[in-house]
Amino acid sequence: MQGSVFLITPFFPIFFIYYFLLVTSSFYARLRSEDQTLEEKNTMNAKKLMIAGLAVTLLNTPFLQNADTAFAKGQPASKTQTAHYKYELSSKQAMQVAALFAKSASYVQAGGSYKTGEYKTFSYKGKTYRYLSSAIDTKKELMAYLQKSLTSAAAEQFIKAHGIISYKGKLAQVKADGGSLLQWNKATAEYVKTNKNTKIYRVTVPVGDTKEKAIYLVEYQYAAKVGWRISKEPYKDPYTAINSKLATDLASIFARSASYVQVGGHHGPGEYKTFRYKAKTYRYLSKPIDTKKELLSYLQKSLTQSAAEQFIKSRGIIEYKGKLAQIEADGGSMLQWAKAAAEMVKDDKNKKIYRLIVPVGETNEKEAYLVEYQYADNIGWKISKEPTRDHYSENISNQAVYRAAEFAKASSYVQAGGAHKPGEYKTFVYNGKTYRYLSGDIDSKKELMVYLMNTLTYSAAEQFFKKSGIIEYNGKLAQLEADGGSLLQWNKATAALMKTEKNTKFYRLTVPVGETSEKAVFIVEYQYVNNIGWRISKEPYRDLDIPGNMNPAFIFFKYLLVNSKVSQEQFIYPDSFNVEQFKKGIKKLEIREVKERTRNSLQAEYTATFYVELESGYKGTLKNGNNQMFFVIQPTGEMVFKIAAAKDMPSL
Repeated sequence: MQGSVFLITPFFPIFFIYYFLLVTSSFYARLRSEDQTLEEKNTMNAKKLMIAGLAVTLLNTPFLQNADTAFAKGQPASKTQTAHYKYELSSKQAMQVAALFAKSASYVQAGGSYKTGEYKTFSYKGKTYRYLSSAIDTKKELMAYLQKSLTSAAAEQFIKAHGIISYKGKLAQVKADGGSLLQWNKATAEYVKTNKNTKIYRVTVPVGDTKEKAIYLVEYQYAAKVGWRISKEPYKDPYTAINSKLATDLASIFARSASYVQVGGHHGPGEYKTFRYKAKTYRYLSKPIDTKKELLSYLQKSLTQSAAEQFIKSRGIIEYKGKLAQIEADGGSMLQWAKAAAEMVKDDKNKKIYRLIVPVGETNEKEAYLVEYQYADNIGWKISKEPTRDHYSENISNQAVYRAAEFAKASSYVQAGGAHKPGEYKTFVYNGKTYRYLSGDIDSKKELMVYLMNTLTYSAAEQFFKKSGIIEYNGKLAQLEADGGSLLQWNKATAALMKTEKNTKFYRLTVPVGETSEKAVFIVEYQYVNNIGWRISKEPYRDLDIPGNMNPAFIFFKYLLVNSKVSQEQFIYPDSFNVEQFKKGIKKLEIREVKERTRNSLQAEYTATFYVELESGYKGTLKNGNNQMFFVIQPTGEMVFKIAAAKDMPSL
């Protein structure tokens, strides 16, 4: 029904006028057929003029004009009178206009596009100017170009703001380069609000190929006959305009402030005074920060008010006899916050969280912190929560090697029974086996657990204790007599981070074996223990994740009929498997699948499925078609694996 109204409404006045003229014409024809006096004729002429005037008036009414416009746009006439005010600016249009302006601004700031020989400069008031290119070197041309995206007033303001002058009849600007990393063509726009005849959008713009984004507020107004235009150059949204640099700067200011407060400020001569309170020695803070009002003002250079209040409370600062005081202590830190690198990790509407990687002194060590920021009206961005350590974002390669080496020493120490003092070494027979007591420093479970937890988590220490076969006998710990020791040089290992899963870091450690060129590869898992540090959460185990093309079982079959010497080299003990005998009588071989079947801490077993075609006189164990073999594989070096056993039945 609505569609029919659109079609009929514009034509209704025309039909009305047509019908009106038809009736009046018929009336006049009848009058002409009768004898008329001069007076009647004059009267009739006057009526003709009146009717004609009425028709013209009707044709020029706003109703008809709007009906015409509405018909052209396919809209009801009644809505057309307010079309300019109700015309909606979509987010897509807002983004497109903003992108066009950015392109235009960059073009103008670069001086335009110069033809050969057109680029000319001159000196004016001690500065070097260049003329704009011919396409925009008059105000009329430049205004026309800018008004593709700006209102007239905004275009005028742009020319003024960018210092474009008229010199000898042509426009010119101070010599400079244009360009920006902002990718306006990839921006997104979000409606914010409408102020009278101005619509405001928040436009989020990617910065180059980084993960950073710049956020601008852009104001639009509707220009008659041309559409929506930007009425004011885009400006940074103060609520969202935080970046990595500001995040780092605020954290650096806070670190300096915290250190300053922790040492009590800067005491002048004779100002340092102490007193006893609740059995502790306190000192007054120095004058610039010895009242709560002054201290809050100082801290709020980097903190929100609530964070500043929390800081004072957490540092145990008290008021004593009208002045602030704290327990005597030293402040200071090796963290170089000013050199930190910041990366946004969470972006909420009223809160942003950055991860800051902070160098430690002059070492190669770095610590990671999470810092939370909030925007305060009329103040700007501030830290809303003290930085917290983000342990799982840190690279702990050096610690990984150190902890693994310390664990290897501890494991060897325990396996040797500890360090027995003279006369302390004692044995006994239990269940037909000879046991020895552990040395005095680790002969109780409590002592042994404390010792092991220097390198292991509590659960890993418990697991080690259980696995080692240590028993309690007559109130003391004991173990089977055995020697400890290993050729693995853990202190010379290299570590590479494999992955981080939830609260565990996985490192691959490559460990030299004695004085040989051999290396053993282990996977070591680490977890962070609060208030203690990184600990090994699971005993190191051999890296048995074998890439498919490096699997010796795969290599064995690949070269069996091509170069059997290579196949023979895949065994730890080459003489343990007769490759020449195995391949005898095989005409054709195709590898179907090599798949891990099971593993333990030292080796993995693979099932190999392969297809063969055999000679008629074949005397081996294979059959024509698909066959299976089972390979036990062990690591023998850094990403080097060898076959320990090859059988037609599983070994593990």
